[in-house]
Amino acid sequence: MGRKGKRRKRPRGTERSPLRREELVDSAGPEPDGETPAPDPAATEEQGSDAPRRRGLFSGFSIPSPHPPLLETLGRGVPPAADPRVLAVAFLFVLALWGLVVGLGSEAPPALMAGFWAVPPISVFFDANVVSTIVPGAVASLGLLIVVLALRSLSLTAIIRWIAGEQWDPARTEERRGFLATSLSMFAIHSAELGLVLIVFTLAQGLLGGQIGALLAWGLGAYFLGFVPAVVAIEGATAAEGLRRGLRAARLPGARHLTFVMIYLLATLWMSQFAPGGILPPATPSIGIWAYVLAATFVHLAAIGALTYRWIVVRGVVPTGPAPRRRREQAA
Repeated sequence: MGRKGKRRKRPRGTERSPLRREELVDSAGPEPDGETPAPDPAATEEQGSDAPRRRGLFSGFSIPSPHPPLLETLGRGVPPAADPRVLAVAFLFVLALWGLVVGLGSEAPPALMAGFWAVPPISVFFDANVVSTIVPGAVASLGLLIVVLALRSLSLTAIIRWIAGEQWDPARTEERRGFLATSLSMFAIHSAELGLVLIVFTLAQGLLGGQIGALLAWGLGAYFLGFVPAVVAIEGATAAEGLRRGLRAARLPGARHLTFVMIYLLATLWMSQFAPGGILPPATPSIGIWAYVLAATFVHLAAIGALTYRWIVVRGVVPTGPAPRRRREQAA
């Protein structure tokens, strides 16, 4: 009899802690009469405050991503890369860089030529390797690298704007900065990307070896900085604003951006492993080698187009300006 009296008094246990009440509901299931008890506001508030602390390191990957799906991304981003203007500018840059290498008395392997238009900062990493190999002396290498990065900045700005097109970017065409000013911002971005990737590569090389270090530097660079060129070229942003918004776009919840970067890295490694002629550079590339370089260039341009399309889709949810904490400090 005493036990029945205690059971009848259990619903009045509102004085217990909210966490204990939730534990009793979870373990016992619904009440005997089949009705679910109303949620306690205090318990809901306490659970809401504890929710961020219960997340794991990769819990954000399970959240729906604002990035479009992979098939939609490829369907909208790949076709503009086949624009004759885009292919012409990209291939002329490859020819110019190959001619520069040959003119300085060196030779370029097909696998290296195929990576000239990889997604930055991978391509910038290739530029540094090529220049340091063919030009002796730090001063001469730095001067030539500046020239190569300047040409790449002009070419990439034009290519991204052609890929974006008026149908994707009708509202910002009149507001963004001019082509030369945007190219200067792109040059500053490439310089920063080069420094960051070389630091990561140097640290990873000492711990994991050269190949794994390069792969880690490429993967981290493409993941965190892959959107930055699109931000600069389309929005006409400064270098600082391009880095901020590009990093924020890469860190949006969901795993779609990470999946895209992993697929792209696998494709890049596969193309480098099956390059015609192997690692030995031919004195005069054959038609087959040039066809392979053109096909690899199209793959890289398609990846740039896919990232460009994804940026246009998510740019409305990516905030501009410095972080709120910095804005409060500046106001104070």
